[in-house]
Amino acid sequence: MIQYYNFASFANWISQGQICHMLFLILEALYVICALLLLLYATASLLLLLIYWLHRNDKLKSPAKVEHWPSVVVQLPIYNERYVVERLLRAVAGLDYPRDRLTVQVLDDSTDDTPRVVAALVEKLAADGLNIQHVQRENR
Repeated sequence: MIQYYNFASFANWISQGQICHMLFLILEALYVICALLLLLYATASLLLLLIYWLHRNDKLKSPAKVEHWPSVVVQLPIYNERYVVERLLRAVAGLDYPRDRLTVQVLDDSTDDTPRVVAALVEKLAADGLNIQHVQRENR
């Protein structure tokens, strides 16, 4: 048997304000959920602030002295960077790391006069005791 919807009763249901009441309940539930989430966020923020205030004057422990430094390779990929390469290499040369454990590789694919600038800087930094290599490829 096929059941047909009775649109007259649907119209009667609408006229009684049932939909408005239902929409009001849905919006009210969404409002309460959002308010509870904001309350949770504010409570977490206050808890973090309280923890900070309690420990703000604590002395930090200094890290343990490193007995064995790992070997590190710093790779610097550059391409036509003639105006910044000198600052870059001087910054890497100034790293606070044992020189015998640090290797610097300048990976240069430049097509302008950057390789000439890099070669001069690499030669100077190598003479100062930095383990630095200038690597160039023929084809990119």
